Amino acid sequence: MEEEDRFSENATVILLGLSFLLGLFLAVFRKKKIERLTALGIGLFAGLALADELSWGERIFSMSMPNLGEKKLDGLHDFVEVVWDLEIAGSNDAWRVVMLTVVLGLMWRFRKAIGLFIRSVTSSPCGAALAGVMIFGCLALFLDIHIIEFAARHAVEEYCELAAAVTLLFSLILLARKGMEPIHTSGTKGLDFWP
Repeated sequence: MEEEDRFSENATVILLGLSFLLGLFLAVFRKKKIERLTALGIGLFAGLALADELSWGERIFSMSMPNLGEKKLDGLHDFVEVVWDLEIAGSNDAWRVVMLTVVLGLMWRFRKAIGLFIRSVTSSPCGAALAGVMIFGCLALFLDIHIIEFAARHAVEEYCELAAAVTLLFSLILLARKGMEPIHTSGTKGLDFWP
């Protein structure tokens, strides 16, 4: 059985397709401009993720995807894997240390802006759900490029992708139901956004 024919893969594709369509629908019919733009952004992201999950139609259209070195580029995550596997002086460990040092340094340098952005995004139910998409998506990416390695790695990666797809659709449902009002913190400590 092909990897792309498993239940979690098929469910992820269906959920991403629904998110793509719902995002476009909300982008047309929401009244507030910020909500239309948010819905459009989420919908287009879902469409991009859908194309990536389908390997950009490689099997559907019998296409041959390009290679970079020994890596077939049939998904956007493959570019991350190519960068992760680069070498400095014959060692990709040295490159990884340099890359992680630069990323952590930039995160430290812009920590206030990053913190403000995170608080701003997670202040609405839709934004909080999108933060969940980022967490599941990053975990799936780490598993996909073998940063984290264990026996059931591939299965956990697929379920992280499925969880990200569920959360992405949930964020659009929250946007449709409540808009982008801030989370109320009275009584239930910010968990009262689902009426």
